[in-house]
Amino acid sequence: MDGSEKIIPLVIGKFLKPRCIKNCKSLPLFYGANSKAWMMADIWEKMLRSTCVLQPLDQGIIQNFKATYRKLLLQDMISATDRKEQLQVSVLNAIFYIDHSWNMASEKTIANCFRHAKFHNSPESEELSEDADEDLPLTELAEKLRNRSYAIPDENLYAKIDEDLATNDEVSIQDIVSHVLNLNAEGSDDEDDSESEKKSVSTSDALKVMDDLRVFFTNSEAADEHLKSTRDLEKVVLTTKKRRQSCISEYFN
Repeated sequence: MDGSEKIIPLVIGKFLKPRCIKNCKSLPLFYGANSKAWMMADIWEKMLRSTCVLQPLDQGIIQNFKATYRKLLLQDMISATDRKEQLQVSVLNAIFYIDHSWNMASEKTIANCFRHAKFHNSPESEELSEDADEDLPLTELAEKLRNRSYAIPDENLYAKIDEDLATNDEVSIQDIVSHVLNLNAEGSDDEDDSESEKKSVSTSDALKVMDDLRVFFTNSEAADEHLKSTRDLEKVVLTTKKRRQSCISEYFN
């Protein structure tokens, strides 16, 4: 309730093996699939067994998470537009957006939302002051895109664009039969041809990127600090051993 504990997010796709994650040995969150990309009873039960407790998500936490996700997306859209490219968002890109957005949700935001829902350690607990948001607000990012002749809905509409998106449905007898017969329960094994395969990045490729980062940071005001971070990250790259891909079922045993 103090915001210090975060459960690993779950992403549900339509394909068990989309091309974009074919070469990924590990993901920063759980990934499952079924033919409709919906939350199904078996996935829900596995998540409950995995997390032991279900913590309620106040609307404020969800809104904060979605706002951060959309800001990351708009930032990449602006960068792609400036490069005269069309941004292509794959399932893997979305997974990284989700992981980044969830990690950016502050303990104070989570604690305050639990407090609003009447979950707190003591009646005397007070609302914590939020840290100032250093990122550009959604309104400014949307305006930057419009200035680049990119059509985007009003930011208030954009912020609520998925409110009516179906994530589950009432189960019919036919659905139950299909589920039991494993026709739709685990998703299709077919790869998603609409997404390009992400090539595996070698250690040497990663080190070349580190060289580019060093050159980039030499022109920054906090060059010493950034270069130190680059050296630390380079050590991680050199000591990283490739792991086999984790399956969601491994976390539920």
